[in-house]
Amino acid sequence: MSAAPDGGEAMVIRFNDSLGEDATIAAFDEAMARARPGQLVVLDLRDTPSGGNTVVARAIMGWFVSEARPYQIHNLPAEERETGVPRQWVEQVLPRAGKRHEGPVVVRVGRWTGSMGEGLAVGLDALGALVVGEPMAGLLGAIYDHRLPRSGLVIKLPTERLQAVDGTPREAFRPAS
Repeated sequence: MSAAPDGGEAMVIRFNDSLGEDATIAAFDEAMARARPGQLVVLDLRDTPSGGNTVVARAIMGWFVSEARPYQIHNLPAEERETGVPRQWVEQVLPRAGKRHEGPVVVRVGRWTGSMGEGLAVGLDALGALVVGEPMAGLLGAIYDHRLPRSGLVIKLPTERLQAVDGTPREAFRPAS
């Protein structure tokens, strides 16, 4: 992850495929601690092809909320297939004590914005950030590890359907421009 002024008033933070690294939380906190009140923050997610995890994403989004806010909808089709009972839930982001930025946020996305990068963009959109750029990777949900019983090999498959809080499937989300 890197953070730098863009030559103007904005602080630009590039994640460089680090959304799966716990150290990204501390690096993001350090960068955001340097942001001036009201300063435009540009989050560049155009190099996040490996995705990441929700802990890092929620830590990032936590800077931009003052109360619990929904940021994505999960749906587990396998449970409905197995039991006949559908399962769906809304995930929320919570504010982080002592970490708050009240200023505009722009999120840059593109074809190399994948998995949790997509989730972060959709989540920040739900929080009021402007998401700009090209269509994202369009991955079809949360990836789970599935161990094959005979070989012990692990395969990774999209297992949860993910949606924006307005019900748009994550893979169908499009940036503003």
